[in-house]
Amino acid sequence: RRGRTPEWINQEFGACVGLRERLARHTIDLPYSSLERHDTWHEGISGSSAYIEETIERSSARTGTEMWHPLMDLRIVNFGLALPTEQRWRDGRAKDLLRRAMAPYLPAAIAARTSSPDATHLLFEGLEPEGGRRLFQDMEAGRQGWVREDVLLARFDRAAAFYRTGDRRYAPLAMMLWRVAAVELWARAMAAETVVQ
Repeated sequence: RRGRTPEWINQEFGACVGLRERLARHTIDLPYSSLERHDTWHEGISGSSAYIEETIERSSARTGTEMWHPLMDLRIVNFGLALPTEQRWRDGRAKDLLRRAMAPYLPAAIAARTSSPDATHLLFEGLEPEGGRRLFQDMEAGRQGWVREDVLLARFDRAAAFYRTGDRRYAPLAMMLWRVAAVELWARAMAAETVVQ
């Protein structure tokens, strides 16, 4: 859905900051022989990847931990892009070469699994201590004209319904709500600081 402002963002705010242009899909002709390789390259340079890495690095720095990402070393990335597809994906199993190489060091159940784990359930569960559904009501981000609370509440309710039934469609909603929650908590902290001063 690139090229349009998401429904949950206030349209005037989106226009003011040029959000449609920022979300426009860029097309760059690259000499990759498959869509898989092109998508791998695109994922590596995407804004969400940079956002995630910066967030992890800042969180780790607060605990005095230095994060290293050996799989993001340019030599490893180039090696991965050069691998034939059948080395990366075999019999419905992603990252086949990596899994075979690491099999002696991993529990058998992990080395043999065909799915990739994610922690989006932790994102959704992590909203509860911050207020859960109430976090998206009477929002500071709403008062600033950045977001539409009605749409966010509907998204929260839909994510909660999916989550309760084990429907994986809650995952992208949880990721979006988590990011909105982070901005909302920051906006509340800034508003409180302004009041104190």
